[in-house]
Amino acid sequence: MGKGKGLAITALALGILGLFTAGGLGIGSLLGLILAGTVLIRGARFEGRDIAWAAVAANVFALVTVLPVAAAVWTARGMAIPLWEAEDDSLPEPAQLHEGAFVSPESVPPPPPPPPAAPVRIGGAIPEPRKTRHVNPVYPQVAIQARVQGTVVLECTIGTDGKVGRVDKLRGPALLTEAAIEAVKQWEYTPTLVGGVPAPVIMTVTVNFTLR
Repeated sequence: MGKGKGLAITALALGILGLFTAGGLGIGSLLGLILAGTVLIRGARFEGRDIAWAAVAANVFALVTVLPVAAAVWTARGMAIPLWEAEDDSLPEPAQLHEGAFVSPESVPPPPPPPPAAPVRIGGAIPEPRKTRHVNPVYPQVAIQARVQGTVVLECTIGTDGKVGRVDKLRGPALLTEAAIEAVKQWEYTPTLVGGVPAPVIMTVTVNFTLR
């Protein structure tokens, strides 16, 4: 067998193999075309020109199959989802509780706190709470210079902890009001029980200012 015929047969074999392997990823079919082209270029010096032409056709068809195979591989690669991305991070749907199903105490939310009770006014069956902390008012200097003295009457709300909350003026000298309110806000009382439960109360207090 001549040298050219052997190259042509080799080129044809690469072309046929490439038809089933997408051109041997292109490399095998390119090599086949080179071998077949060598036989055709040398012309009469090499035998097997007919086989070389068949090898050219086979390798060309093999190379044509590279494009759809490559496109299919690329598409499959884009559709593939890595395992670490495929995991579902969404929370599972809560299980439906059937009638008679056991519910763990930890799974039951605590009941909402009861709304605060409305303050009740001191008097009748509700006795006045005992004062546990007293703060004397600071006599305003402007009232001393103006020789103003008298009694400031205030209405205050005492919380369930015995501390004074809101304070409103009922009557009294204007120059003495702020000093009286500041002092009363620091007073503390024993909690008032209504039905055995601490409750906020409203009571009236007086603050006396006397010049010496």
